[in-house]
Amino acid sequence: MPFNGMRTARESGLRNGSIRGSNRPARDQSRKSYASRPLPEPDASPWFLMRAMVAREPAHQIARPGPSAATETAESTGFTVVKGQIIEWCWFGPPPDAAPTLVFLHEALGCVAAWRSFPRALADRLGFGAFVYSRAGFGRSGPGVMPLPLDYHQREALECLPELLNQAGIRQAVLVGHSDGGTMALLHAGVMRDPRVRAVVTMAAHVFNEDVTIQGIEAAKREYRDSFRQPLTRYHGNKASAVFWGWSDIWLSPAFRSWTIAPALAGITQPLLAVQGENDRYGTLAQVDAIVEGVSGPAERLIMPACGHVPHLEKRDELLDAVARFVGSLELA
Repeated sequence: MPFNGMRTARESGLRNGSIRGSNRPARDQSRKSYASRPLPEPDASPWFLMRAMVAREPAHQIARPGPSAATETAESTGFTVVKGQIIEWCWFGPPPDAAPTLVFLHEALGCVAAWRSFPRALADRLGFGAFVYSRAGFGRSGPGVMPLPLDYHQREALECLPELLNQAGIRQAVLVGHSDGGTMALLHAGVMRDPRVRAVVTMAAHVFNEDVTIQGIEAAKREYRDSFRQPLTRYHGNKASAVFWGWSDIWLSPAFRSWTIAPALAGITQPLLAVQGENDRYGTLAQVDAIVEGVSGPAERLIMPACGHVPHLEKRDELLDAVARFVGSLELA
């Protein structure tokens, strides 16, 4: 049953399949990649109806697995509202009062579905819960604000993420962030000093803009029509173009050339694992060096050979082993 203030589509009189909040034991077909599930057709999600529903609700809390589903195979999916934006979320494994929670923050072109099987696999390995969400403007979340503001990392890390953690009732969190999500994880840990955050894992995170980053994004722009548009449409529906151009335009803008979050790193005292593929076309190993050398707490680096920008897909099993070892070595109840 959804928690206070978050109603299911049936209770709200909404029948669109993309609007739901449900708790259910995992079935055999739930082991399929989340990405294989159908996304709503363009313009199929009635955001105006959802916003009308939101206006009638004084509070919004995330529906988490109930007692009958509080196992490592439990799954709950739905939507909530943060800062006036509709946010898609998915939960695997035990609830936050039964185990620590892995909180997954996706990349600049990512969403819940783009993580594929990695969150569930890592949660199963550790016996933790896994909370995965799509930022506003991505996946099945609402359209968000485009173009992205120059401080979009800070806004997400310091305003939206704390509210999501509150709604989910998360007590002990391990932030797992990829690319932009890794940057946001670093900002949240370094600036918020959130006692719930017990560790941070970053994959291909950026702490400053580099020439290779600009070159990689310029190459992606050239490849967009042939390589990027179809998978982005599968994940983001009619928001795909806004997702791609919002990312590429902000990173290539002159105002973003001097962007950095390096000053925030000193505030990170939690254990940290920084992962980077040696062939990442969007960043050099200087990013990992800056992270490991800039934080105040214990930090490890993992450079993955023959790996590009997406370690959790390119080197899934090796990364699962490494992250499970790192997190498993921590004293988390």
